[in-house]
Amino acid sequence: MDDKITTADLKRYADLRRQLDALSEAERDRGSPMFINRPDAWFEAGLWRCINGHVSTRYLKSEETGLDLCLECEKPLALTFPEDTEGTPLPEPYKVVSSQVHPELGYVEIRQYLPKETPDAH
Repeated sequence: MDDKITTADLKRYADLRRQLDALSEAERDRGSPMFINRPDAWFEAGLWRCINGHVSTRYLKSEETGLDLCLECEKPLALTFPEDTEGTPLPEPYKVVSSQVHPELGYVEIRQYLPKETPDAH
């Protein structure tokens, strides 16, 4: 297995973090209790998603790279939401209803948060 972290891996890791930041922000705006800019429920579930889409409760702490790594593929990963499942794309937290450039604030988006999907209770 190639355990080297490439520049492309780091870009994908930054993209993953941005997506998870948006989901976390949506949870904060819904009133979820937060800890270190993540919802408490994320820490309680303890799920981690890597850049290859693997989701697990365990990971490798790499002293060499300074990153947390997936046990399956040894690529960077980040804390994810409790409902996350392996092999599924991350959900969109909101849709942009409109945007404009404000003279003092710069670029401003009007967002409509999408309802949080819950697993079917069968």
